[in-house]
Amino acid sequence: MIDRRRALTSALTGIACIGLVSSLMLLSHHHTRTGTGHGPLAQSLSIASESLCGPDTGYISCARVSESRYSSIGGFPLAGAGIFYFTLIMILALFVAVRDETAWPGPRALFFAFTSIGSIAAVFLLVVSIGVIHGICTLCVVTYFCSWSSLVVYYRLFGKESGNPADFAWKEINIIKGVFSSNRLNRIIVIAAVVIVSLGMTLSFEYLIGGPGSSAGRGIGNPVSAAASVFHGRAVKFGAVPLPVSGNTDAPVEIVEFSDFLCPACARSGLLLEKYASSRQGKVRLTFFNLPLDSACNPSIKTRIHPGACEIALGSFAASRQGRFREYYDAAFSGRAYAGARDIATAASLDLNAFDRDMGDPALETLLAFHVSEAANYGIRSTPSIYINGKKYAYPVREDVLDLIVEEEIKTRPLKDVLEKRPR
Repeated sequence: MIDRRRALTSALTGIACIGLVSSLMLLSHHHTRTGTGHGPLAQSLSIASESLCGPDTGYISCARVSESRYSSIGGFPLAGAGIFYFTLIMILALFVAVRDETAWPGPRALFFAFTSIGSIAAVFLLVVSIGVIHGICTLCVVTYFCSWSSLVVYYRLFGKESGNPADFAWKEINIIKGVFSSNRLNRIIVIAAVVIVSLGMTLSFEYLIGGPGSSAGRGIGNPVSAAASVFHGRAVKFGAVPLPVSGNTDAPVEIVEFSDFLCPACARSGLLLEKYASSRQGKVRLTFFNLPLDSACNPSIKTRIHPGACEIALGSFAASRQGRFREYYDAAFSGRAYAGARDIATAASLDLNAFDRDMGDPALETLLAFHVSEAANYGIRSTPSIYINGKKYAYPVREDVLDLIVEEEIKTRPLKDVLEKRPR
């Protein structure tokens, strides 16, 4: 028969491991959705997180939560705090499993303290998710249940001796006070070491997943070389015709962006890419595929993450007919709030009569369907998704990183292999 104590302490460690892995996936998902870059671990974790999150359906929307302003504090993702929290309680759970708590009750009491704080924070975050963001992230809910389950299992392990939960909590608080009021410096040093190790793991994962542009990656090592070193993989040739944004059509390097005009991360990266391509005339051209995150025109998603994105995407084709797609692109990504495509057309100084007439042409819907299906053909579901000469670029838009990649592409790839044979 399995020893009850061993089973419960093993459960505590297992729950912490599940929470840690879920937090890692959330961190990857956050960087993917916000366009803040991904490091070496990001690709596999991103695939796993997308699979576990599943399709967005109404309130169940990992994307909505990841893109909200509540997903980070001071630029640091909350998922990173989750990594710290679950690493900490996993180490403390191991202490509880192997040490006699009567000889040293500190880890036990600290485990109780952190899981209590984590459980309260989980309730708060769930309320914010439902009441403010109006969306629930399934991976987030997994971490919430890990916090609550840890506290329940801990009470099952140690709470029976205290009678009721209130007496138990008070007893644990007194133990915590005793740990820090004692003169046993060595114990406090061990506790500090546990915290430092947990923090170190958190920053390491943030750097590995977030890459050189992440909060942990700034100023560490050589981010330019690090970014360029993982720019690899089989180049793909897109069959549909993208919309030209900037640069000469015969430039040897083509940057392709799959984007949504209502995506905040797309606006940031899009304007930076346009500026970059404009300053590298003769070397770089920037082209654009519409990928609205709106089920009204995008069958690969099940909800309207960005309602109205389809109409604005159609407007980009109407603007292109007037030869003013770039002006429409700039206006749409300017950060202003627009009522719809016509408002953007007005801001871009388009001929509104021609614009209205073209918006009624069913051919625009066909063009948009080509763009959306092109993304689906290559498994592209998130925005922004950026490709350089057909290869996935999964880092923040930075001139120094792009310069290194562009120069390498020019050196290593013949012009005839780079240029696409498609209508201009």
